[in-house]
Order: sequence, then C-alpha cells, then structure tokens
Amino acid sequence: MSYQIEVDDDVMGFLKRNAEPFSDTPNSVLRRLLLDGPRPTGKPIEPAQTPRLVPIRRTTPKARTRAASGSLLPEEEYVQPLLEYLEASGGRAPFREIVVAMESALGGRLTKTDRETLSSGGIRWHTRLQFVRIRLVERGLVAKDSPRGIWELTKEGSRTARQGLEH
Repeated sequence: MSYQIEVDDDVMGFLKRNAEPFSDTPNSVLRRLLLDGPRPTGKPIEPAQTPRLVPIRRTTPKARTRAASGSLLPEEEYVQPLLEYLEASGGRAPFREIVVAMESALGGRLTKTDRETLSSGGIRWHTRLQFVRIRLVERGLVAKDSPRGIWELTKEGSRTARQGLEH
C-alpha cells in the first residue's frame, strides 16, 4: 500500500540534502532516517550536520560541456583513498559519508573543473566518484549487491585497501 503526502519546501530540501544521488527516492530517505536507526557513527542525522551534495545554482555555462582533456583529477586517483576509507569504516559506508571523506582526502587535488556543477545539477567530481564505484564493482573490489546507497568492499577490495595502507 502506498500513500501520497504533501511536504513543504523546507522538508523537501531536507530530503534532497539527505538523498543518495542516483539511488534514493523520498520514501527511501525517510525510511533510512526514521526507521533504519542511527548512522554507523552512532550520531543521529541533524539538518545542520548534513553535507549538501547538490547545490541549487549552476556555476557556469562551461559546466554544461564536456571537460577538456587533462582538466580533471584522473579517476585512478580516487581508488586507493576510497578503498582505504571503506576499510577504515568497517568495510562499508553510505555514499553521503564517502563524499565528505573523499572531499577531505582529495580536496587539494581536485581541480576547478572537478568542482563545477553539471547541467544535471550534480557536482562533476561526485558523478566521477559514482563511475569509480562502477569500475571497482567491475574489478571485484566493491560489492554490486550492497543495500541502496551503501558502498561495501568485497574480500578482495579489503585486501587491496590493506595493502595500500601498508605502503
């Protein structure tokens, strides 16, 4: 059974800020926030603590075009920091927390072009991070069948992450 409800702009904004790009619906956000319990960190989600993943305004018309060759941080640069973060998080983490961690890990290396807003409203490097995940699934390092919005290492991914931490 499903129901239709009306929400005001503030509530919808909160849902959008807590949504996992490419995967969430308003229902899945509410389910995760209200029924699935606290985040893995044990802290409840507070509106002021929630990272804003998708800005409302577009930055430049240039952001709507394909990036020039060599103007982006190579996708391979995302791999080891991502694997190491997932390993340190017990082998799995929600996308919204991964974005915050990767911003910290890659922040100084992300280019101006990486940080542009796309015509879809997403940030270019967030989208590239999603594609990195797909490639890691293809390589058998990240699980394909994890719960929606959760990224999870495979045994091989965990082994690869630990090898990177040892060097």
